[in-house]
Amino acid sequence: LLYFLGRYDEAVPNMAKAVELVPTRYTFWGNYGDACRWSSNLREKAAPAYRQAIDLVKKELERHPADSMLLASEALYYAKLGEMAPALAGIGKALQQKPLDVAVHFKAGMVYELAGQRERALAELESAVKAGYSSEEIVKERELQRMRPDPRFQKLMAARVPAPNPKQ
Repeated sequence: LLYFLGRYDEAVPNMAKAVELVPTRYTFWGNYGDACRWSSNLREKAAPAYRQAIDLVKKELERHPADSMLLASEALYYAKLGEMAPALAGIGKALQQKPLDVAVHFKAGMVYELAGQRERALAELESAVKAGYSSEEIVKERELQRMRPDPRFQKLMAARVPAPNPKQ
């Protein structure tokens, strides 16, 4: 919750505790890397956390080589490290394996944005939104903050269909 509120410095200890308690879960390492990356003074801890997440994803991929979410997650961690060749190759493979997976399209949008490929990023985010991915999550995603002022992004988010309210 602290991370999603943008309180990264406060989120880091909680993420660190998660990797301490369950050191074999790649998502915990990735989340810890994210919190460190956006914190005010722990950015240098992000890269080792992403590397650990990648190592754990690779182990999972040995058991589940066709898991597109594993491939997409690995690609995103590489992109966050600035290693675009494996990031783009991985997200391409994930999209090829599961072309209708909305979460893969969302991660692809982030990978392409981090790789400086705004047109492809927007196309992937549009695919995600049209297939039902939460536009609220897209708008709030820290990795997409540089995209927010782009009129094309704003148009895409303005055209979204709000999720139904279950209380109505």
